[in-house]
Amino acid sequence: MMVLLAREYMEKMGIKDTQYIIARHHDQKHPHIHIVYNRIDNNGRTISDRNDRVRNVEVCKEMKEKYGLYFGKGKDRVRTHRLKGVDKIRYEIYHAVKDVLARTCTWSQFVDELAGHGIQITFKYKGKSNVVQGLSFSKDGLIFKASEIDRSFSYSKLDKQFGEGSAIGKDQDRDNRIVDVPGIDRQDLWQHGPDTSVVEGLASAVSGLFSPFPEDKDEESRNFACRKKKKKKKGMSL
Repeated sequence: MMVLLAREYMEKMGIKDTQYIIARHHDQKHPHIHIVYNRIDNNGRTISDRNDRVRNVEVCKEMKEKYGLYFGKGKDRVRTHRLKGVDKIRYEIYHAVKDVLARTCTWSQFVDELAGHGIQITFKYKGKSNVVQGLSFSKDGLIFKASEIDRSFSYSKLDKQFGEGSAIGKDQDRDNRIVDVPGIDRQDLWQHGPDTSVVEGLASAVSGLFSPFPEDKDEESRNFACRKKKKKKKGMSL
């Protein structure tokens, strides 16, 4: 049965007229196989791997429905120490994001904590506006869309968790976090970079950034409430 499934998979993936090996592997409790194939077919032509990840997902879903199979669940059960390359980095980001989410309450905290793990966040904007459409995570030179790490890490879901419209999600420019300063157009900063007048404006305003405004106390109260809420949820989980 496994050989028949493997052959059908190869056919649907367009991997034809070439040498390949189907090997059963017994290192896990669940039965599974590995397929190794020659990308140079019997006529000397290269078998395309274009969009192979997308096609693989589509083929697997189709065969899952056809034969009543199921997808394994739970990224937390993946043996990450056995992964290499891109997959290793992807799972490192997954576990770091999950860990940081459990103890942060705002976008700024979330971004700063991930930076401590060597992970950067890039927000995708709608055109030249400051409307965020999505985000991506990067580490060690590799960039992943949020959905490639986990669907629960999409911008909309994270923004809802932190409180829609909060902090960095709406107020980060394309490269750096920008402080709102009266008289300075952030859009102009995005397009042209800071000129002398902008730098002077920031210098005159920055002295007030470290003053204990009432808003800071409100933020502290919100953070405390958020941490308390998360601890409560953690205590209730089974």
